[in-house]
Formats: sequence, structure tokens, C-alpha cells
Amino acid sequence: MLTTYVLVLEKRGSSGVRLRKRTIFMEEGLYLYVGSAKRGLEKRLERHLRKRKKRFWHIDYITSRRDVAVRTIFLSMLGECETLRAVGSFGTLFGHKLGSSDCTCRSHFVRLTAGNLETAGARLAGLGLKALCRCTIMIS
Repeated sequence: MLTTYVLVLEKRGSSGVRLRKRTIFMEEGLYLYVGSAKRGLEKRLERHLRKRKKRFWHIDYITSRRDVAVRTIFLSMLGECETLRAVGSFGTLFGHKLGSSDCTCRSHFVRLTAGNLETAGARLAGLGLKALCRCTIMIS
């Protein structure tokens, strides 16, 4: 069973973020990352919360940074790309092929253009997404 999730990420300070083969520039603010797990959702989400991990996916390079925190996790009943289309209106697509190397989407990251953490959560809940947890600590 495919389970889609949305991570609400907070980036503190603006800086370049080194990925495997390129560097992207992330401005300070809130971002959404839409991902999925065919199985092992709990393990996948635990991985996103850990700072120390083998970096394999784009999201690993971003969530392993000290200036990035996963603040909230939501679950979606829609597929990954459908969820992205639903939350895409909350901001602008960010990056090229970030988190979307296995589909035709330009990116699975959205940079929120307005609002704060509570506003983002309310908008996601308004789409029918279910809050799984509010993350207040980062696991190292």
C-alpha cells in the first residue's frame, strides 16, 4: 500500500545546500516536501527526522542539516503527484527534480510564500490531510 506524506520543513537562515551533484540555494522560511512509502512508512518518517544518516535521496541532504527542521508531518490519501498538485497552490515549486526523479513533476518541494507554521497546518488540514505529529525535537 502506498502512503503519501507531507513534511513541513523550516529553514533557518538563507544558504546554499549541497546535494550529491549540485548546490541549491534555500531561503529562510517554510517548505513542503511531498513523499511516499510503499511500505515501512514509520521507518521512512523516522529517517527524515534523524540528522545522522547515509544521504541517498535529495531530502536526506536537506533534513540532515542543522539549519533545517521537520516541524510537522501530514498524511494524504492521494498519490504523491496528486498531493503535490493540491498543495502546490500554497507557494511556488522549488528546485528542479527535487524529490521527483521517478515521475514527470518538476519538483516535489514547495516553498510557502506566506503564512506561518499554524497557517500552513490549517491549510493542509483544510485539504483533508491528517496531521500525524508535530515535531518539536530533531533526532541526531
